[in-house]
Amino acid sequence: MDTRGELIQHNPVKWSDTPSAIAWDDPYLLGIVHDRLEVYTTEGCLHIQTIKDLNKARLIYRCKQGKVFVASISHVWCVRAIDVTHQIRTLLEQTQFQLALKLTSLSDISEEEKVKQIYKIQTLYAHHLFRSKRFQEAMDQFLKIGTDPYEVIMLFPDLVTPSSNNPEVSDPTLPKLQDHDLEKGLRALIVFLTEVRHKLMGDSKAKDKDNIKEKTLIEGKKYDSSSHRTAIENNRYNFAKMLFADH
Repeated sequence: MDTRGELIQHNPVKWSDTPSAIAWDDPYLLGIVHDRLEVYTTEGCLHIQTIKDLNKARLIYRCKQGKVFVASISHVWCVRAIDVTHQIRTLLEQTQFQLALKLTSLSDISEEEKVKQIYKIQTLYAHHLFRSKRFQEAMDQFLKIGTDPYEVIMLFPDLVTPSSNNPEVSDPTLPKLQDHDLEKGLRALIVFLTEVRHKLMGDSKAKDKDNIKEKTLIEGKKYDSSSHRTAIENNRYNFAKMLFADH
């Protein structure tokens, strides 16, 4: 709930019973239920794991990322998360792409490696959407991450002519699209390519506009060197008027 008591997450965690204690270790929520420790994700509320035989456990404390202490009157257990790289690999095998992205963003790898890993996961997610025949969502994802249009077109082997450099363009793992599915896929591809074209044209126009402004500014500076004050003021006025006209 938020500060006004309104729900901000409408798919709550479904514990096996009411937990006696809870700890948050992003992106996981851990709760003691009787003699067990149940682990769920905060986003999507997926059940990840249940650790049993924690006899009379009553307290839980998060020490740091990936490290939690659970205690009873007579025992203390240290629960450690497995290596993040292994977690991400397992999540990708289970097609849990959003959780894999979350863990990657929380990992302590370098920013450069983090950007590469996130791009890789997002690309895998886009291909997963395509193979699931969620074509428009896949194209939106390809557009979002800036995938090369040729790579996207290659998802439709019939549209690509084999060359000497790339004689084999057919991926055996791609779904065989026919009839309605093929039509939906091609429609989504057309929307994708149209958006890419608009973006390229927009970038080109913006670049041309910047070049014109830069050229005008240089000419304005040369004209400023004139000894005639009236001419200088007129030039500034015309230059300002041109800028406002462009906007």
